[in-house]
Amino acid sequence: MRALDLQSRTRIEKCLDPAICYYLAALTHSQSCCLEIGCGPGQYRLVVQGEYFGIDITKTEYYEGLPRTPDALADAMHLPFASNTFTLVFYSNTFHFLPDPEHVLAEAIRVLRPNGLVVIFDYSRTTVKRLMRTFATYNPPLEARPWTCTQWTQFLRHNGLSDVCIWRKTPRHPPWLRRIIAVPLISHLYRALVDMREGSIVLMGRKPFKP
Repeated sequence: MRALDLQSRTRIEKCLDPAICYYLAALTHSQSCCLEIGCGPGQYRLVVQGEYFGIDITKTEYYEGLPRTPDALADAMHLPFASNTFTLVFYSNTFHFLPDPEHVLAEAIRVLRPNGLVVIFDYSRTTVKRLMRTFATYNPPLEARPWTCTQWTQFLRHNGLSDVCIWRKTPRHPPWLRRIIAVPLISHLYRALVDMREGSIVLMGRKPFKP
C-alpha cells in the first residue's frame, strides 16, 4: 500500500463503521491473518489485529483525497492466494454486488484455514431493494441481490459452512440477546423484522475441520 498524505488518511478514517470496527476487533487477535474482499479505501486495515490484506478490482480513486488502497488487484472469483491462508475473510457492503455468489463463497472458503470465519457485513433486504432503484439509474446500471436473512443463512450452510448466525448490525449484541435470538421461533420473528427494516446485517459462518 502506498504512503498516504494526512488528508487521505483522515478521509479514510471517516469511512470506518463503528459496528464493523466492534466485530473485527472482537474476532481478531495478534495471530490473525485477515482478507478483505472489495476493500476500497482499506479503512479496516486500521482496526484488524494481526495481518491484513485487502483486494479490489481497481486502484482508481473514488475522488481526489479518497484513494483505494488494495494490497493486490484481483476479483472475488479468482483470489491470488494459496489455500488455507487466512483465519478470517470478510466483505463490507459488497457481497450483494458480486456475480456468481456460489463461486465467490467457494473461493473465500478455499483460502480460509479450517475453523476460520467468513464474515459478511451487508444491507438488509429492504435497504438493498431501495438502493436498487438508484443503481438502475447508473450508466451502466448496477445489479444487486436483495436476499432475506433466511436466504443468507441457507446459502452459507448449503455451501459447507457451520455455526452460521446472522444479526442486525449494531455496535454490540449482548450475550443474553444472542441466546434469545437463537430460540427457533424468536429467530424466525427476528429475521422477518430485520428483513422489513432499513439497516444492515452481519452474517458469519465457520469453515469446518475435515475428518
